[in-house]
Amino acid sequence: MSEQTAGQKRPEHLWPKGVSGNPQGPKAARQARCEAKVADWTKPHGGVEAFTPAELDLLRKAADLYTRRPKPGEDRAKTANTIRQILAQVGIVSGRRREIAEPAGPSLADYIAQRYPADGDGAA
Repeated sequence: MSEQTAGQKRPEHLWPKGVSGNPQGPKAARQARCEAKVADWTKPHGGVEAFTPAELDLLRKAADLYTRRPKPGEDRAKTANTIRQILAQVGIVSGRRREIAEPAGPSLADYIAQRYPADGDGAA
């Protein structure tokens, strides 16, 4: 074996501690699940664009709580209650309701009225 000389230094780590070089790793997958959950929650209320940055931060925290596995001794009911409180605070569940985005097409009642007029001259 060769001896190390005093002038040789150990190379620095390429990645700081806690940083993965794998862009497809578990952190990236979890973050993608959280962003998908936020998008699901906000879709009926106009999408992510309808919320302020502060509300989006709260929603991301709720999504993080939603997607992680509870630690031993952690009360699941407390976690669920925290998620519910955050969703209520931003107006997704109970509390102050956000306006739900209107569908692009006519309502079912309008469609039926157009398709089957009361005088019987409807399109076949």
